[in-house]
Amino acid sequence: MKIVCICDAGAPEMLMQMMRKLPGCEVKLHVVPEMMDIRHLTAVERASEKGGAEVYKASDELISALAGADAIVTHCTPVNKAMLDAAPNLKYLGCMRTGIEHLNMDVCNERGICVFNANGRNAVAVADQTVAMMLCEMRNIARGHAALMNGQWVKMFPNMMYSHDMKNCTVGIIGVGKIGSLVAIA
Repeated sequence: MKIVCICDAGAPEMLMQMMRKLPGCEVKLHVVPEMMDIRHLTAVERASEKGGAEVYKASDELISALAGADAIVTHCTPVNKAMLDAAPNLKYLGCMRTGIEHLNMDVCNERGICVFNANGRNAVAVADQTVAMMLCEMRNIARGHAALMNGQWVKMFPNMMYSHDMKNCTVGIIGVGKIGSLVAIA
C-alpha cells in the first residue's frame, strides 16, 4: 500500500516520520513549503473551513506526489478534487484533526473513499480551556492582569455582583458531546 503523508506546520515531517513504521507500506512524506508557515496555514485553514477544500490550489508538485496513492494522510492541508483525481486508486483519506471541512467529502463519498479523522483529539484541551475561561471570567483574572500591567490595582469590577465561587454555581452546558461531557465532570 502506498501512503502519501502531506506534511504541514500542524503535522510536520518529524511527526509524520512515524508512519514509516507501518509494515508492508510504502510511505512517502511530502512537505508543503508554504503550509509550514503558521500564518499561511491558518489563513488556508480558515478559508477552507468557510469555503471547503476547493478554495485551496495545490501545487503541481503536491498533485504529482499523490499519483498512485492508496491512502493520503493530512492535517491542515486541504484535499480538493484535483488532488483526489491525481490518486485514482485512493481507498483511504486520513485527517489528523477533528474537522473534515477541508476535505472534499462529495468526491470521497462518490468514489467510496473511506475517510477517517481524529475525532475528539483535542477534546480534553478544549474542555480545560472552557473551564479556565469560566474561572478567568468569574475571578476577573484577565481584567486584573490587564489593569496591573497598566499600573492599576482594581478592586471593583463590573461583574462583582455576579462573581461567586464556582462550587456554588450552576453552569449551563449546551451540547453534551465529548467536550461538553468533559466540562461537566471538571
